[in-house]
Amino acid sequence: MVGESGGAHFAVLTTFHLLRTHPHFSLKGLILPYGNYSVAVNTPSLVTYTKPVLVDRDIIAHFMEAYTPGWTQAERQNPRVSPMFEDLQGLASSIPGGKLPPALFICGTNDPLLDDTLLMGVKWQATGSEAIIKIFPGAPHVFNVPTLEIGKEAFGYEAEFLLSRM
Repeated sequence: MVGESGGAHFAVLTTFHLLRTHPHFSLKGLILPYGNYSVAVNTPSLVTYTKPVLVDRDIIAHFMEAYTPGWTQAERQNPRVSPMFEDLQGLASSIPGGKLPPALFICGTNDPLLDDTLLMGVKWQATGSEAIIKIFPGAPHVFNVPTLEIGKEAFGYEAEFLLSRM
């Protein structure tokens, strides 16, 4: 399963839902570039980000408000909408094999969603599941386009990850 930015968010939510409701559900892997995994809009990189290229805190907050209109901060920490708050240890231990599907997390250092990627990737690893975290120095949000050298490098990691699981 693949999703970028908000798509990565929904890919993770969908995966978690399928793992909860169909424990024998099998997924060969997820490719998750620069995902936002908390609609609470409160990770340090998002709060302190000052170099907007494509998105900034205000834009992301606008989309999160549209996704969860009128919700309180506490309601936005519900794991059913903010996968960052999911009990990944509990979820992994509840499925056959005790591991989440392999995941590739990608982000740039000039992306306000950097902490979302780092935190989710480390939480994934902490379950004993495979999680590869690739961070690209200087890369902004939505950098993995084939016309940029850094984008080609990111596509290379994605292709390698995908091909190794087919």
